Amino acid sequence: MKFRISVLVVLASTTACGGSTDSGSSTGGGSGASGTGANQGTGAISGTGGTIASGGGSGSGASGGTGGSGGSVVPEPGPFTGTWKGYVENYTFSDNTDVVTMTLDAVEAQVAGHVTFGDSPPLAPPTDPNVGYPPPGSSGNPGGIPYVEIKPTPGFAYAIGGGSFDGQRLKFTLALHELYKPWCEMQTPIADEVNAGNYSCVPNWAGGGIDGKCFFDNPETGEKVWVDCGKVALCQTVCQCTAQACSVTLSPGPAFDMQLNPPNADGSVAGFDGNVRNVHLKHQ
Repeated sequence: MKFRISVLVVLASTTACGGSTDSGSSTGGGSGASGTGANQGTGAISGTGGTIASGGGSGSGASGGTGGSGGSVVPEPGPFTGTWKGYVENYTFSDNTDVVTMTLDAVEAQVAGHVTFGDSPPLAPPTDPNVGYPPPGSSGNPGGIPYVEIKPTPGFAYAIGGGSFDGQRLKFTLALHELYKPWCEMQTPIADEVNAGNYSCVPNWAGGGIDGKCFFDNPETGEKVWVDCGKVALCQTVCQCTAQACSVTLSPGPAFDMQLNPPNADGSVAGFDGNVRNVHLKHQ
């Protein structure tokens, strides 16, 4: 018999994006007007977001040239960037907390940053392609039938995507499938023997489960091939494979809509469970 897959998808994910704060150095030099005599000159170049330290320059003429070397841009944090921490009303994550932490790296040319749910330690990256992720993995039910629930996972930093900011109102979405992307990319594509041209990371063989353990029946030998139920669940419901590689499909997930009035950020999130939940954060 084929596996019967039970899947509860709270919401799909969205394309993640990230950002960085620029830093750099400037080296320059110049010459003054022509004439007799020479004076040493120093200068500094200042600009939005930081000051570039400059060294001395020399030139001929009435005044020395300006220039510098070895300076670096020192970013000036704005009132919106940084860490915001608070809670979501009437909702509990799997670690029995309601904590939401938003870190904004940029909000001007693009909205970049991450959101973490719950109050758990950072989630370790996957290391074993043969065991479902995250530990203890997506487990089978008592009958062994694979089951995976797509929902916000505590300890994982979801990248902000599809963001916009008008100076006060911040909107963005998250990609819940982003959590599984590294694990799926560890998988080896397996050709579907039933549906030509299709690929997965487990074979398309008949199988089942016994006492929470999953297996496939090898059609050539008749032997049972035991496979971690978490792997079966993710390969059949989350990972997307081609002949070359496996990954995930990132599409819009939970959507945030907030008003930023430092030190407060208040708004809502939709997509956890079909309801719109209020969110309250404070700039740390």
